Amino acid sequence: MAATKVLDLTGRARKLQVTVESGPSFEFLVSLCAFGLPNDRETMEVGPAWFDKIRRLASPELLAAWDRTGVMAGKAWVNFVGLATATPAARDVPALLARIQSLSALDVRLYLLGYHVPAYQGKISRDLLRQAALGDPAAQDSLLTDSSYFGGEADPALRPLLALGVDETKAVALDVLRRWSDEVFARLEPGVAGALDRDAAATRKLAESAEPERLIELASGIQFVPNPAIRQVFLIPQVAMRPWVLLCERDDARLFCYPAADESLGAAAADPPGRLVRLHKALGDQKRLRMLKAIATSTATLQELADLLGLPKSTAHHHLAILRAAGLVRVTSDLERRYSLRTDVIPEASSLLDAYLGGTP
Repeated sequence: MAATKVLDLTGRARKLQVTVESGPSFEFLVSLCAFGLPNDRETMEVGPAWFDKIRRLASPELLAAWDRTGVMAGKAWVNFVGLATATPAARDVPALLARIQSLSALDVRLYLLGYHVPAYQGKISRDLLRQAALGDPAAQDSLLTDSSYFGGEADPALRPLLALGVDETKAVALDVLRRWSDEVFARLEPGVAGALDRDAAATRKLAESAEPERLIELASGIQFVPNPAIRQVFLIPQVAMRPWVLLCERDDARLFCYPAADESLGAAAADPPGRLVRLHKALGDQKRLRMLKAIATSTATLQELADLLGLPKSTAHHHLAILRAAGLVRVTSDLERRYSLRTDVIPEASSLLDAYLGGTP
């Protein structure tokens, strides 16, 4: 029998396109996200002093507008990252603000509610999302009570936004964005701009020799699982939410806002390497060691590890973030999010310490 010939016209075999993107607009949005995730502040490297500084810089008018959009609306603000990557990319803050200003009031509201994030939409259809955005009470209740929408945190993240009218949402959102730009980010940007440029350049250099899936894992610590619906990936360095990786989506594109590397931040030569500090911090906790042992032979989900150690899911997530930041674990990019041990990193804990104590770079 002659071999069957197949001509695949689905486009699914197309090579994944990975773009390294950077610019002040992305860090601007990530900083907004960081401030809008108060329950995660203790896990961020910027530390409590960063949040105190923001409070001092922000005017009463900015804080009042912020309260109207919701003090826990970080996951809503970061949805604008996808808008910033749309061709042509809005890399600086004025270009981003102009792009948001050009949207209709309904489109601004839909962006904030996650209309362009397919991963959020299990039982939530785009039609139901649109009805919720337009003010339908039943649709809004479905949105706020769905266990998967916004990672199960739709109520605290979105209820204040849904309480606003459609036109009111755009006006208040632009008020927050403009004031954040003028009062807060204008003072933050000079301290991080160089680090972001250096990190993006290093990742682009790495892209010359690494396959797309490998490049994603090297930059973010996340093992990319192929998905026919994902046509493009953006790798975007950020500082405000180190050591977290922010996974965002815009329709058929996935965005990895990954923590800029220590080398890009330009630490003093006498300081211990950040990687050395993170490795030993990660290994210096009994629960984290038990997590590593659990995934040494098989993968596990966040819920499985939380159940195994008898921890709240949020606490287990915190421990896993520290392990991932140290490079000790990888996590898959699919909805199951399975964690596995990176055995190749274990010897580094000893070699990095030897190098530092012996004065070797």
